[in-house]
Amino acid sequence: MIILYDSIVETATITSSSEESGYEWEDALLDIRLPRVGRFTGDTSEWLKFAFTNLKKINYLAILGHNLNNGAAITLEGNNTDVWTSPSYSETIYTSNAANYYNSYIVGSQVFQDVTNSLSGVAPDDYLQNGTLDYDYFTSNPTNFQHMSIYESGTIDLKSENKLEWEASGDVEIQFRDSTDGSSWGSWTTAIDATTTSERAKVYRYAEFRVLFTSPTWGDTTSYFQILTSIVPDIITSSVTEGSYLYWRLTFEDPNNEDGYIEIGNIFLVDSLTMPGMNVSKIVSKSTNSTVTKNASGQLFANRRTQLNYAEITFSSAVESDRQNVKDFVDSVDITNPFVLLIWEDSLDVQPPIYCNLTELPVFTKETTDYVSWGFDMKIEECK
Repeated sequence: MIILYDSIVETATITSSSEESGYEWEDALLDIRLPRVGRFTGDTSEWLKFAFTNLKKINYLAILGHNLNNGAAITLEGNNTDVWTSPSYSETIYTSNAANYYNSYIVGSQVFQDVTNSLSGVAPDDYLQNGTLDYDYFTSNPTNFQHMSIYESGTIDLKSENKLEWEASGDVEIQFRDSTDGSSWGSWTTAIDATTTSERAKVYRYAEFRVLFTSPTWGDTTSYFQILTSIVPDIITSSVTEGSYLYWRLTFEDPNNEDGYIEIGNIFLVDSLTMPGMNVSKIVSKSTNSTVTKNASGQLFANRRTQLNYAEITFSSAVESDRQNVKDFVDSVDITNPFVLLIWEDSLDVQPPIYCNLTELPVFTKETTDYVSWGFDMKIEECK
């Protein structure tokens, strides 16, 4: 478990490449409420610079409340002078590295066993059911696979991406056509023309694809063709190489952003806190701030509000240095300052990062008479 708190952004002098009127960066990044965003006027080569009077060390970053697309690049730079032609520190992360892939549409090898050239016909949206291709339909109609829609009618998710992936021998050509609304289509464009056995193509928003094969060889068990849809999480987190500098800068490149601008609710640049071992039986549940009342005849009156992630996590066998580190954390955040919690930092697809606050202060109890081992609970609730 990792906690991100005490962000150096809070004490920085902040400057930017641009900012939209009414969406000033200093106001947004010093406000704990994520809907209060800062906004660049563009979506490429936009940067935020953080200046300090003494060295600031970081080894982790988090970007919250953003509109970044899958595939956007975030470059972190550090320097001891405000000159950026060749900074001392530079590291780039990509939102695709933080994305969670889901909805695997898989077409089995049987679909292609009798196919020798191009695939013809249409696969209607009706055969995309519950995130899975209707396998029975394609096994009984193996030639009906010219193109298939990979969009949801009426929705645009700026943080989604579709990835095609296959493994088979022979020449493979994949063509795409895009749409801004899911109805008016552009012309077909070749995205991949390859003979290698494992390739990827990325398509944003609405798209259709068709596949053309030349003398393919599809194995009975190993060949496959699948579509994976990914979503960039609302909180992007990444460990970075540790560094200490007087100036830090973040540069954003997101040329496919449909909004035409980049906005961010908050940024954490921190020296992270690694927590001691926890009781793994604890899981994240939901709390609600909705209210209900019933009148004398039993009729229900409700004010539905928001469901929030909630967790009570038990720690045991914490050594004295752990206890001191946690005490420093608690002294800093109290129950008033939100932080970013990575419960399983290596399994963010299982539990994404949570922006949360302590609901009460932990109480430490000694587990051994010589004060070598400590136990405590930590109760948190999600913030928006």
